[in-house]
Amino acid sequence: MIVDETQKITFINSAFARMLGCAAGEILGHPASEFLNDATQRSMAGTIEPPNPGDVQRYEHTWLRKNGTTIPTAISLRPTFDRRHRYSGSLRVVSNLPELEGMQSIGEHPERERDFRAAVYSAIQRVSLDGILLVDSQEQIISYNQRFVEIWKVPPELIAGKSEAPVLEVVAGQVTDREVFLARVRKLYAQVDEASRDEIALKDGRTLDRYSAPVRLDDGTYLGRVWFFRDITERQRATDLLQASEERFRLLVEQAPDAIVLYDVDADRFVSANKSATTLFGCNREDLLKLGPRDFFIPDLPDGHALNVSDEANTRIRFRKDGDLEDYLELQPAYCNALVSRIKIMANLDISEHRHSQDGKIAFGKVGPVPIDLRVAVVPTSNNREDVVLRILGGVEPLPLEELGLPGRDLDELRKMISRSYGLFLVCGPTGSGKTTTLHSVLHHINRPDIKIWTAEDPVEITQSGLRQVQINSRIGWTFAAAMRAFLRADPDVIMVGEMRDAETTRIGIEASLTGHLVFSTLHTNSAAESVVRLLDLGMDPFNFADALIGILSQRLARKLCSKCKRSHVGSEAEIAELLDEYCAETDLDKAAVLQQWRKGFASDGLLVLYEASGCEACRGGYKGRVGVYELLSGTPDVKQLVRSRASVPQIVVAARAGGMRLLRQDAIEQILRGILDRASARSVSS
Repeated sequence: MIVDETQKITFINSAFARMLGCAAGEILGHPASEFLNDATQRSMAGTIEPPNPGDVQRYEHTWLRKNGTTIPTAISLRPTFDRRHRYSGSLRVVSNLPELEGMQSIGEHPERERDFRAAVYSAIQRVSLDGILLVDSQEQIISYNQRFVEIWKVPPELIAGKSEAPVLEVVAGQVTDREVFLARVRKLYAQVDEASRDEIALKDGRTLDRYSAPVRLDDGTYLGRVWFFRDITERQRATDLLQASEERFRLLVEQAPDAIVLYDVDADRFVSANKSATTLFGCNREDLLKLGPRDFFIPDLPDGHALNVSDEANTRIRFRKDGDLEDYLELQPAYCNALVSRIKIMANLDISEHRHSQDGKIAFGKVGPVPIDLRVAVVPTSNNREDVVLRILGGVEPLPLEELGLPGRDLDELRKMISRSYGLFLVCGPTGSGKTTTLHSVLHHINRPDIKIWTAEDPVEITQSGLRQVQINSRIGWTFAAAMRAFLRADPDVIMVGEMRDAETTRIGIEASLTGHLVFSTLHTNSAAESVVRLLDLGMDPFNFADALIGILSQRLARKLCSKCKRSHVGSEAEIAELLDEYCAETDLDKAAVLQQWRKGFASDGLLVLYEASGCEACRGGYKGRVGVYELLSGTPDVKQLVRSRASVPQIVVAARAGGMRLLRQDAIEQILRGILDRASARSVSS
């Protein structure tokens, strides 16, 4: 039985109901105290909450039968806890004490028999149905119950002889495979720590469930072995009957045009389905039989009425466009499980798993008009719900370097960096900032027949001919580090690693770049200078890192103004002064010189024009598409010297700016002056 934290009975098995002489409905939902005598009620007052989650309590209670009589029991109680480790009740194994007391005593060792009885109190769950035999370490019979005699038809006087050998001979004579049975018994006696459960076929047609386990004291002393035997012939016949009925069902309806399923009410699941059903639900037979009707069936909508089956929130479907989420569709709560199950089936995920996150992939090109893949991530949430995220993979061509939006000087510098034959080049930025797209544009630029390029990615989002692209699978040990080690034995010229997540991957990448390989990778950092400090904090050797470093590109994606509806106005003195303050902050730049450069490069008739979002039918609130904002740090001699000395981020920034680097906010402000961004969009990615 299971009792919740309010001491109400929430689950019982049939043996407990029979013991009390009640129907299940007369017990479930009632306080346990209703079925206990007054003395026992007083001993159980309050909530039982042991200090340690693993504590098991054992005691005796007297229960009240429906007919007014009482029955003493031995109880083993184990507390239960919810996902937040809060006490939620207890699981209680209730053993019929008269059955235990009815165990026939053999031998003249009451203290040993008492030890056995204590062990049985904590272990027996099906006393009234099992035949029980207790044998000590010298294979002498200590105790047995009447049910054992009934099952095996062993004369009591034979058991009274204490030795197990004659009893074992009688039992083995009733088994269909005598030698196998005896060999198994001898093996269990030899292996004192092994528990075993199997089924035994008897010559008279019966089938027994056999369970054997060692018995030990609390200090670990081995006492002997306990044997449980249960007649499961009727259960086996019921199973055979069910299988026969399924076979007849399959022959009758397999080819029927209607979708037909066989539903087991007690188990609350499908047990068989025809071909039309698998076609209707869009899954194979094996997946369908894992489900219950709640996973697929949607309540019918009454005519003229909205569906209102619960107070749960609607299922929201949203798309992320240009970096922002927007609502696409809302469904009634009843559709949630069916929708999630359908996506899991398409992604080859376990539809019966609702407690752990899962990742998979849908080959959408097989069922849809576009040859793309969808990466699926399923994460369990509160209220027994699941959140599903679909990410589009493939169907994307790498952009030419000229279309990335890099300023002219940075573009020329980048071309020089990637033309090197060895070294380390990193692209950094937050998730979704376009790092993978940039790296594939770089690989596309240097991809020639005379160069061998290996990539390790998770996932492979963009495919290119001529590249050896490898999908990472950490669940089987195929990590970035393992792929890197394999690449170094595969004659690479260029290696691209999707992400340097750990010290091992980073160390291998640096070593590879120092041994004649050009290595590209990404980092999740906020700026180019911070990437240097991050790698040094991972334990990288500053001298090796400095020698390997070619450059670091930091980037963001900002929402671009719609070219059809953006509004222009001449920037006021206050607005221009504010932009100058931001552009020159934490630098030694002269504001007057910077303003003169702006007027020369961006002014129209000597005036600087700024733009604002407006909104039209072709865009979303005045924005359409995104554009890159960049910060390129070159591995100049001054920067490398600072890396060797483990300099701070501000020191590296000063040296990098002296070598020509522009900060993210400076690139964003220049794009404001070009009319590509507004101030709000630029500040959101560079502040």
